[in-house]
Amino acid sequence: MPRKTNAIQEDTVARFEGKVAVVTGAGAGIGKACALAIARESTRVVVADIDGSAAIACTAQIAAEAGHALALAMDIADAQAVSALLETAERHFAGVDLLVE
Repeated sequence: MPRKTNAIQEDTVARFEGKVAVVTGAGAGIGKACALAIARESTRVVVADIDGSAAIACTAQIAAEAGHALALAMDIADAQAVSALLETAERHFAGVDLLVE
C-alpha cells in the first residue's frame, strides 16, 4: 500500500504558507519547537515568551533559516499583555491566522 506522507506534508505547507502564527511560550521547549516548525512552513511567526531574551534568540534562529518572526516579551496571564500582543501582530503582519498556546 503506498504511503501518503508526501501528500499530507504538501497539504500542510499549503495550509500554513503566507499565514501569521502567534506562538506563546516560544522561548524554549515545545513552544520553541512549534515556532521553528511553523516558520519552516513559510509562516510568519510572533514569538511570545515571558523571557524576552529567549524570545529574541528563537526569532534570531528563525531569521537565520530565512523565516520571518517578531519577538515579544510578555506574560500570557496578563490580559492587557495579550491584547497588546494581538495589536502588535496586527500592526506588523496584518493579523493572526493561527494561535499556538
